[in-house]
Amino acid sequence: MQHHQRADPIPAKWSPAAGAAGDHITLAAEGIAASGVLELVVVGSVDQATIVSYALGYIAVAIAVFVMFLPALAIFGLLLLGAGAVQVIVLLINATAVGLYKAVLGLYHHLLDRWHNRPRGRLAAH
Repeated sequence: MQHHQRADPIPAKWSPAAGAAGDHITLAAEGIAASGVLELVVVGSVDQATIVSYALGYIAVAIAVFVMFLPALAIFGLLLLGAGAVQVIVLLINATAVGLYKAVLGLYHHLLDRWHNRPRGRLAAH
């Protein structure tokens, strides 16, 4: 078998004429290799201003997405505050109910003790 050697698609020196007019990046597609993977080779360079503008664009998009979701986050926060307030109210109602139960139980025991200690003696089952 004869080994097939591919020609290097990257020119020795890149010039604007090698790519499309005004392009900073030219991609040379070599096609589907024997492994079935499409290989792309970057030809040329990107200047620093383009990189900075892309970075600022990504940051601006991230901020815009955050601002878009801000009302939903605010509503979610208010819902959490409301749920916390409901839990505090339920806790107060529960504490009041337990206090009332203990007070009634104490009153019942007090009356039962007075009834058992009356002058005619203890109550007996009939």
